[in-house]
Amino acid sequence: MINQTSKLFDTDTVKFTKHLTIIVGVYCFFFILPSILLKKTIMLPYFGIIPISILFTGTYFVILDVVTEVYGYFEAKKTLYAGLIAYTFFVFIMETVINIHQDIPNLNNIKVLSNNAYELIFNNIYITWLAVVICTLIFDILNIRILSKFKFLFKGKYFLIRSICSSSFAIILFSFVTNFFAFYQQIKGGHLSFYFSVNIISISAKILSLLIFAYPALLMCNYLKKSESLDITQNINIIMFNKEE
Repeated sequence: MINQTSKLFDTDTVKFTKHLTIIVGVYCFFFILPSILLKKTIMLPYFGIIPISILFTGTYFVILDVVTEVYGYFEAKKTLYAGLIAYTFFVFIMETVINIHQDIPNLNNIKVLSNNAYELIFNNIYITWLAVVICTLIFDILNIRILSKFKFLFKGKYFLIRSICSSSFAIILFSFVTNFFAFYQQIKGGHLSFYFSVNIISISAKILSLLIFAYPALLMCNYLKKSESLDITQNINIIMFNKEE
């Protein structure tokens, strides 16, 4: 009975949603964007010099929270997997492209753009990919599970608080692990203070972006629930969890 109810609900959700496909596409874009902006730095008051990519990391946490809140835990997992697949294609295509080495002469004295720009931005991007995949499969899934469980406990209320708390917890763990991969050489060299200072800046900036986008996310949830005429009820959330477990 439980499996039949869950299957029926999942099918109806996919069939009648108006906006979910667009949201998944936007999520995939923001999933890839930080890797493109990783080498671009800006100066922020109180934070100093940071990669601008940090400011966009909280965005895909927020989008995933919206999908979880409106469409349910399993649709959020599918969205997460779509982001990972898109990111994986992106990383391995870029890794292949930057390893194509050719001597291209200038034609008719026209200056050819340097291929070194791609190596500068995307060199060893597969290391970042590995860290992101591990952290996403562990901490992002943990985030949406916590958000869904607390939606049941609070009967669908307090989305802002639930989203900020669950995503902040995931962001803290996410940052420590990904920064460990990114700055392993510095850690190996004994520069632990540098590693922890990077984490403080990274976590603070990500949570700041999370706070900035939290209220727009609430407005988006309210709009989607009305537009889709769909809101995953507490009982169905529990049925879906029981199906998986």
